[in-house]
Amino acid sequence: MIFGDPFLFSIQIDIVKEWNAENNYWRNGLISLYLNGSREFSLVDACEIRTNFYFYKKINIDGYFSGVIDDSYYLIFNSINSYYSGYSENIIPGSFYLSCTAMEDAGYYFYLIRKKEKDFILWSNNHGKDVFRADLPPDYIKSVILDMSKYEIDA
Repeated sequence: MIFGDPFLFSIQIDIVKEWNAENNYWRNGLISLYLNGSREFSLVDACEIRTNFYFYKKINIDGYFSGVIDDSYYLIFNSINSYYSGYSENIIPGSFYLSCTAMEDAGYYFYLIRKKEKDFILWSNNHGKDVFRADLPPDYIKSVILDMSKYEIDA
């Protein structure tokens, strides 16, 4: 199932029936993340879907970033990454962690920066060596998360 619009931001989560034992609580499958029409994360591996799905479903995305997002977004990414990696106690208000376990294990980090006028995603696909930025409509990612919260993973 795809949550959101792949031409903006979406998360795709699919259970692969053949990868699951009958009557087992856990669900294995595929997970992908799309930004601006490009699949930025895709893992063809037996990823535990229930855990990853509930990671997104339970994210509390409240608050806004009051700083400036300009060409220094690499520095902002590193500051946010330091906090979520446990190397800093200072969080940037309005920043949110969007990397489920499968993504982080593969070296992908996605961070949301919410501003009242728009959302920003800062991400890396190589453990932070290169950092990219995507601009999205305001509160779009929050609407995707709220949509996900209406669903359950079937047992």
